[in-house]
Amino acid sequence: MGEKINVVTVLNQYFQEMDMEHMSQPVRPNNTLAICALVFSVLCSLVGLVLGIIGMNKYPKNTSGRTMSVIAIIISVLMMVGAFMLRGRW
Repeated sequence: MGEKINVVTVLNQYFQEMDMEHMSQPVRPNNTLAICALVFSVLCSLVGLVLGIIGMNKYPKNTSGRTMSVIAIIISVLMMVGAFMLRGRW
């Protein structure tokens, strides 16, 4: 009963354990921008193109987000070329 409990030490120990638990869990990549670019590349090609270019700059090489952004850019360009050809402006 004569021992004093240091609250700060106990709290530091608790939060260090919590940090270790969070560090052991894998982090899922966030590909929301690339997915939006893919969707908009079909619905509205210009928006898909812009989002794809932003995604290319955001995601590092050899990641799924960058791959989806490149695919969105290709689809957007093809859709725009197809739209211009169908309208007879080519």
